[in-house]
Amino acid sequence: MYQILAELAEDGPAVLMLDEFQAAVDLSPHIPQLLKALADQHPNVSLVLAGSRQHLMESLVLSQGAPLYNMAERLVLGPIDDSVMCDFLVARTKSGEKMMKLGVARSISAMAGPIPHDIQRLAYEVYDFSSDTISESDVAYGMNRVVAHEAEGYADRFSKLTIGHRRVLMVLARTVVTQPQSAEFFQATGYANPGAARKATKAL
Repeated sequence: MYQILAELAEDGPAVLMLDEFQAAVDLSPHIPQLLKALADQHPNVSLVLAGSRQHLMESLVLSQGAPLYNMAERLVLGPIDDSVMCDFLVARTKSGEKMMKLGVARSISAMAGPIPHDIQRLAYEVYDFSSDTISESDVAYGMNRVVAHEAEGYADRFSKLTIGHRRVLMVLARTVVTQPQSAEFFQATGYANPGAARKATKAL
């Protein structure tokens, strides 16, 4: 693909755009280094790397010692406007010959947002099992399906956390925490002092 784009670049601009680039290392840890070698070999091909997991993108591109360090200019995009996302969900549902009211689309966006991949994942599950008209109850059931599909991965990630981090995560999951710096919060986590609880929360 890079070779084809390099040939096209002789007659005009050529761009290779890779979305959700942070997933590349799941395919092979050598892909970032290979991509850098290709970019050096074909400098007339512009490269756009997009990703929704900022910390993973930073570890690949921005952090000193990263495989693609100093190769790219950073452009941070905010969340897609909710009205745009909801209109998209309604239109895609209609193109699949089903109906979804705007309010239902807003429920999907609110429940799964703001990352577009997460919203589309929930919307897919909702669409997949629903009847011709998608309802609010379909959204709740769709979220249950998403969680069920991801449960094994969640459990694996949870098992790799320290005991203290698990306690913090459970408190955050079970209660509405508006003051994570408060004495009540760190007491609920079981840490002996607020500093340790703050450190664990920041790490998570």
